Amino acid sequence: MTMTRAAHDATVRILEDIAEHLTPGVTEAEVRDAAEGVFSRYGIEKHWHRPYIYFGAHTHLTAYDAKPKDIITLGADDIAYIDIGAVI
Repeated sequence: MTMTRAAHDATVRILEDIAEHLTPGVTEAEVRDAAEGVFSRYGIEKHWHRPYIYFGAHTHLTAYDAKPKDIITLGADDIAYIDIGAVI
């Protein structure tokens, strides 16, 4: 397996583990905190950027300049946007 393939496979596993926390009523901050725990379990110490995790109305924001102040909880029919930026 090439390093690129190994990084891809690890990223998929990390995203799947983070996605387990996507339950209605959870906040973006709670999932970001959970993502940090997932990174720790996988030994991820380096990141291109902090995890960007947005729900519902926040998903239209661009990750690079968005720092929403309001608290959004995940609704049953909401879209979730996740960009982890982990260096693998």
